[in-house]
Amino acid sequence: MPDITLSSTCPEGAPHGTAGSELWNEEDDLIGIELSAHHLPRAQIDPARIAIGSVFLPVRVQIEATEEEGFEPVVARRAAKTAVKLLFHPLHGGPGGSSSSEVTSDEIANEVASLPEIKKVASVVLEADPARLYEDGTRTGVRFEAGEIADVTVAVQV
Repeated sequence: MPDITLSSTCPEGAPHGTAGSELWNEEDDLIGIELSAHHLPRAQIDPARIAIGSVFLPVRVQIEATEEEGFEPVVARRAAKTAVKLLFHPLHGGPGGSSSSEVTSDEIANEVASLPEIKKVASVVLEADPARLYEDGTRTGVRFEAGEIADVTVAVQV
């Protein structure tokens, strides 16, 4: 499934611009940018930031974690989901390149645990095509063939 990242910023000192507010669904996924009725969006699409693929491997990641003191659970959950999605994103070193690759539960746990919003990661569960999953001791991993892009869904319980 295609994925798009939205943001709304205005350059400092811009005479005509107002940043929109992020809109989140009940699963804490960013679903849009809210603009006032009299505002128009200004699309800035960088062709170098577009990853094109024809083969997508569905992967589901479930994480149980504890938020760091001083952070709301919703903030910790959103940060963890974003970090995992970036780990699987081809423009951030994830699957989708010209060679096969893998992502492990340990990599995911370490990435999420490194966030300032997260105190501890209790568990990471990976689900994918059983032919692509493997277990190596205490960790699980998913293998990607060259050119495959992850269609990742992330659920975080804090």
